[in-house]
Amino acid sequence: MKKEQISPDFLKQLETDGFAAQAILAEIRDEDPCGEAVRKIRLQTGFRYSKKEIRRALNGRERPPEITPKVTTFIDWLKNQRRRRWILEADDKQQNEKLLAEDLMEFSEGKPTDFIVWNCLGFEWQQEPQRGYPYCSITADLNTAIVPHFLPKLQEFSEKLSGIGNPTIIPMVPSSEATYESMWNYLQDRQTRESIVNSAVAGLTERFRTAQFPKQTEVIPMRWDEYLRNRGIEKTAEDYSKEGEQLLLESTDLDRIRVEAVQNGIEYFGRYQIRVDREKIAPKRICYYGMYVGEGAAMADIRESGRNVIVINFEEFRVSKMALRGARGNLSIVTPITDEEMAEYYKSENEIQKSKKTLII
Repeated sequence: MKKEQISPDFLKQLETDGFAAQAILAEIRDEDPCGEAVRKIRLQTGFRYSKKEIRRALNGRERPPEITPKVTTFIDWLKNQRRRRWILEADDKQQNEKLLAEDLMEFSEGKPTDFIVWNCLGFEWQQEPQRGYPYCSITADLNTAIVPHFLPKLQEFSEKLSGIGNPTIIPMVPSSEATYESMWNYLQDRQTRESIVNSAVAGLTERFRTAQFPKQTEVIPMRWDEYLRNRGIEKTAEDYSKEGEQLLLESTDLDRIRVEAVQNGIEYFGRYQIRVDREKIAPKRICYYGMYVGEGAAMADIRESGRNVIVINFEEFRVSKMALRGARGNLSIVTPITDEEMAEYYKSENEIQKSKKTLII
């Protein structure tokens, strides 16, 4: 039994409860098995702590945070919004639910926390003659954008959240989609695209100026690259996109991801009678998925810098899955809408775009 791996928070708890932590440790020998160490600690502390709690400490794991009723109430509300995947889990151990509870507890105690909700840009696509990746132009069409569509749900989310603390909600315009030169075949010049991204931010700012939110809620629409600079991140948005693509290229399940990404692209463009060649679009589809992986990596870095990030997801799950992958599981992504509400948005958005030959991605 290696005494040096005992979690510091348990030793601190011993002292707080009036026990001499060092004297207790002195009774434990390095050759003692874990069960024997548990027995000795329980004897010396009058059986005050459970076997489970002591084993946790002996394995170096910190005590899970105590969850206040307000945080529990908010999490219960989230769980009631959908039957499954109300929070995206990296595996079957439910670590992300635990992470969310910790994030919300820290938020309630005043830790800076950004609640990010991604807003989409509009795209007009043109057939590439050789069936390569289609040409595109971007638009700042808020009439079909996802955040304005789910504004009532975002207002409800904010109202519930304000019972815990004073939230900062950031409707995020994905500037990388308009500026990542190697990802798509842009028809507009860089200056035009930059102006359109800024127009989207301005439009969201104006939309939220008149929307009703709890007075303690701050809503700050931003573009992604500006957000990274604002949070003191030295890497650029493009750096993260390239990093995300490289992570995919080096992953053991690259073949599966490539098949999914390419098939998604074929089906997507097929809805609008745009034909693409599977092999020709594959590199840019990995580049596209890598952008989402990079966004997750960036948010994980922001968390490492001392500021929490929680994502409010209204998009289809392939997007958030890539972000969680980039964050290596260290990110809370919650979805406060049902599958039916999500499907209804994409159906209505597709119908609108078909009528004017504009696509939203």
